[in-house]
Amino acid sequence: MGTGRLCEQVPFTDIHNLDTRIKDLWSGDDWRLAQLWTALPSDHTDQIRYHKPFINATVEDTMVDWILENIQQDSTTFLSTFWKIWRNRNNAVFNLQQTSIWESFYSTNSLIHVIRKVFMLDAVIDSCPPRLVKWNAPMEDQIAINTDGSVNQHGAGFGGLIRNADGTLIKGFHGHLHNSDILRVELHAVWKGLELCWSLNYRKVLCLTDSLLAVELVRDEVSRFHHYATIIHEV
Repeated sequence: MGTGRLCEQVPFTDIHNLDTRIKDLWSGDDWRLAQLWTALPSDHTDQIRYHKPFINATVEDTMVDWILENIQQDSTTFLSTFWKIWRNRNNAVFNLQQTSIWESFYSTNSLIHVIRKVFMLDAVIDSCPPRLVKWNAPMEDQIAINTDGSVNQHGAGFGGLIRNADGTLIKGFHGHLHNSDILRVELHAVWKGLELCWSLNYRKVLCLTDSLLAVELVRDEVSRFHHYATIIHEV
């Protein structure tokens, strides 16, 4: 027994006949509950006998067969829709939050699009040849810091990892910025990463970033009137 909202409304019975189907227990106009290995309480059996099942012979025998058939046709669309319906149903039952049809439609389409994009389900494998990527290790007496930044509609963030010549992680860092463009975020990541290395008493540092513009601004002299002159001079 439980104490949740659902348990207060629905009597609970643990039935171990996992392979039993409804049509195995329904014959003519009555339930054959004696076929169950589980002994049901009398008040439960009385409630069950009030309900007559609808059995359609053209429908698959089990829910599993129906799910597998739809997965084979279009797994992304089917599973995404199935998940959204189940999630919306739980929100309605447990959180009393109603979701409109159009909201469900657009959120499901968005989920399908993200899954296809992430896993490249619409792309031709041969058109995207593999590309080897490796980590550049520093010299024995150095440490390496890899930094990166990102900007989206919710804000901007940066982070990085500090590792030694063996690739062992020494420390990581991250941070957030507001109303920033990608250049400032990349420069900020390099600045904070080097500042952290200095605080850890590391003086020989190999700094790696994917922003060529940030590297050029730090390497070359820039005017003190540059928009990000303060960060560049700190680096």
